[in-house]
Amino acid sequence: MIAMHSARFLHRCGLTAAAGILLLMIPARIFAQADEHANHATVGWVPEEILSRPVALRMGIGVYHEKGTTSPTMAQKFYDQGVAYLHSYVWIEAARAFHQALRSEPKMAMAYVGLSYAYSPMDYRAARAALERAVSLSAASSDRERRRIAIRRAQLDAMEAAGNAEAIAKLLAFRKEIDDALAAYPDDVELLLLRGHAEEPTPFGDGQGCIAPAIAYYQRALTISPDNFAAHHFLAHCYENQGKFSEALEHARIYAEMAPQIPHAQHMYGHELRCVGRTEEAIQFFLKAESVENAYYRQENIPPSLDWHHAHNLSLLASAYQYEGQLHLAERYFVAERQLTPFTEYAAFNRKDWPEFLLNRGDFGTALEAAREMTGSTSVLSRVAGNCLAGIALVAVHRSEEAEAELNSAETQSRGLNRADAGAVSPYLDLLRLALALRLGSLADAPALVERISQYTRRSTSADSWSQGLFRIEVLSTLARETGRWNIAEELASLMLAVDPYYGGSHYAKALVTEHRKERAGAAQEFDTAKTYWNHADVDFPPLAVIEKAASNPGVGAPIAQ
Repeated sequence: MIAMHSARFLHRCGLTAAAGILLLMIPARIFAQADEHANHATVGWVPEEILSRPVALRMGIGVYHEKGTTSPTMAQKFYDQGVAYLHSYVWIEAARAFHQALRSEPKMAMAYVGLSYAYSPMDYRAARAALERAVSLSAASSDRERRRIAIRRAQLDAMEAAGNAEAIAKLLAFRKEIDDALAAYPDDVELLLLRGHAEEPTPFGDGQGCIAPAIAYYQRALTISPDNFAAHHFLAHCYENQGKFSEALEHARIYAEMAPQIPHAQHMYGHELRCVGRTEEAIQFFLKAESVENAYYRQENIPPSLDWHHAHNLSLLASAYQYEGQLHLAERYFVAERQLTPFTEYAAFNRKDWPEFLLNRGDFGTALEAAREMTGSTSVLSRVAGNCLAGIALVAVHRSEEAEAELNSAETQSRGLNRADAGAVSPYLDLLRLALALRLGSLADAPALVERISQYTRRSTSADSWSQGLFRIEVLSTLARETGRWNIAEELASLMLAVDPYYGGSHYAKALVTEHRKERAGAAQEFDTAKTYWNHADVDFPPLAVIEKAASNPGVGAPIAQ
């Protein structure tokens, strides 16, 4: 089975924006099925029975209407519902809506086109088969609809060619099909949205990997249709990817208001709130997304593991609590994420969240166990990340020879990876290399490693990628202090402040290196700032004890601390 990768299964992966976009160029590698579904027909990892279940008309998902060839009223309504779900990346419900439209009008070609879009993030062959059904029914379709079918065929052709010699030509042919359709129908909002997606550097674009030239297409869609929630959604991604967080925040706010029953819409607003330092508010929107999701799973009897978005939202909710110093809540949500079955290689790769959290917390024994679980995965990316995280845990407990063996294993497995996969794991390889250099005192390569780690993190524009990068730097900063490499500890503390001046941990790291230099006033100021940003931290949050000790003994250096 060939299954095409969707942006959703990155879960951003803690990657830079550039690496994330590269990952969109390759197929998803499905390697697991839930046991309860193993004997049933599936599209990708989702049982066909679920995708074709009857569904009712829904409210609160964003109002959408695409005028089509005359069809029964209910068929048109369910088709519109399906497209609305597509524009929020809700693949399961989009498929159900298109199937419901076909119950009213079995010859509705555009409903099969919709199914093709809903299926392709999970299963390329199913997407192609749905499109061929649309082709077989296209004689009764309008010119505009036949053009839409041709556009989708060109996109699937380009997806299939991704990574081979025909890739660029197929991508350009796909874009030309949309341009030709827009020449005939210049005010067609759906064509404008599709053209914005097509600006992305791969044929898998769906708005999440938006680059600057796409903005004009989405803005034109809003000019024609001011209440188009989808255009606001995609513009939020566009502006975030450009680092223009105020603009992203406003579009995400409107999207959340227009689609209150779409978890991703609430999550997206929380995402942008984090980008502007409003983490407490962001948590409330992540919690709202979780609440909407859980109600949906109960009502529709959908296993949460089948929904790509659930793990992603849990991950960001957990990391937001971690950012606030609320480690008990963070642990609860990281554990919940970990309990979900991963169906793709990238979903397995993202189970790195749990060992990374444990490393940051200083629980090296449990982190080592969790990382070694990853090394047994059928996912090569998961194995490489597991080796690296296990190695960092071993460095922390003075088992450097074993850590070097983990690095050798990770490097061996990562040889020959394509560019996108290499981009996913390279930060972890460099983290372990620097950790070993700090422990062993072999610091010749340290400046280059610090610079590369800096670049990975500074290039990140999404809330999850930079926060995860920040937490990884924090682990190294702690190790640098513990090994007495204070110059590197200071570099890393300065990097943390540059990446995120709103994080208490950035100021805490700076306070410790300033205290080491005997600059009492500067250290006290940084400790106070850290405490202010951690004003909702757990009462037993370890850094608070260090801060209190420093405040009560202003003439005595603070201890080297985790």
